[in-house]
Amino acid sequence: MDIGEGRSRSKYLVTFSGRYGDILWSLPTVKMISELEGVPVDFCTMGIYKTLAPLIEKQHYIKNSGWADSWVLEHECYGSQPWQPPIQVELDYEKAWHLGYRCHPHGIALIDFVAQQQGMRLVNPIPFLNGDDTEVIGKNWDRTIMYSFNTQYGDMKEIFLERLKQLCPDFQFENAQELSWITAAYFIKRAFCFIGCRSSNNVIAHGVGQKNIFIFEPHPSRHALGPLGQVFGCPYGEEMTVPVNMNPQPAAEVAAGQIVRWYQTREQEVLHATNSA
Repeated sequence: MDIGEGRSRSKYLVTFSGRYGDILWSLPTVKMISELEGVPVDFCTMGIYKTLAPLIEKQHYIKNSGWADSWVLEHECYGSQPWQPPIQVELDYEKAWHLGYRCHPHGIALIDFVAQQQGMRLVNPIPFLNGDDTEVIGKNWDRTIMYSFNTQYGDMKEIFLERLKQLCPDFQFENAQELSWITAAYFIKRAFCFIGCRSSNNVIAHGVGQKNIFIFEPHPSRHALGPLGQVFGCPYGEEMTVPVNMNPQPAAEVAAGQIVRWYQTREQEVLHATNSA
């Protein structure tokens, strides 16, 4: 286990087993627990998700973030199971909250389901994430599109992305998956928009308060209008998308049109601010 090794610990521990996106959706509840207790809390997850630790520890409501290698994945029927870590993980704490899913979350967004299991109700939880604060010199954020897709329906996503790049030659596309989690959060927050599927980097996009989010989700269950659409959505943010089963190339054309509208809106806002100064 590595939670604040060599440093003082919080009195309180919060855990979530995994996967990556589910861990990120749990953070608004972690933030609420911290606020209720009046101090930052320690956070622990399974060892296989330890790459998230630097991003989680960046949050003001977290004192230390780490993982337990003894918390071993058994199955993923609903999130990573078992939801509760080995008992020794919490022995040095006055109190521990285990936020992992006790059952499959039907008909409720994951962000709310985590809170509901603890008898809590979120109110305006976005934003709940900060990334690295190292300034990037020379990057034109107004022309930067961050994107991220998981491997499900990968061929369709590749066709969509390549067509979108052709339609938006004046923009620079950067893959969030090629960055560390903490750098990806920084880039996604400052970028002009985020394009992707309903994967973990989409959670980051909502978590950092990115306003321009376009989702191409070929998975029929994870799509906004699919049977699990509400589960993988975010009721506190807005996503633009295309109808279920739209082919990748016309979907890219819809996305490109939305990017143009976002950019026109941005230019109008800048012009208005200039004239009002």
